[in-house]
Amino acid sequence: EDQQVETSAEAAEQIPTRPAEVTIELTGLPPRAKITLDGQRISSTFIVPMSSTPVSVAISARGFIALSKSIVPDQNKTVELKMKKKRRRRR
Repeated sequence: EDQQVETSAEAAEQIPTRPAEVTIELTGLPPRAKITLDGQRISSTFIVPMSSTPVSVAISARGFIALSKSIVPDQNKTVELKMKKKRRRRR
């Protein structure tokens, strides 16, 4: 019986498992902000494979200083971002 149990465990290890996914929500962004993940445009709520390796999100919006943020997608999370307004040059 012990050999059958080992065989079942080995068989289970060979089945490829799909990585779990997590939902990341970015809040506090100005209207019409452009958000990209690895160069691909995404919405402020997006799904990525669960990982302990950070993903890099770039955000730009007219009138604001562009922002880059590293996020570790280890669980579902909401990330509050604050973008700084560009200073207008005085003439």
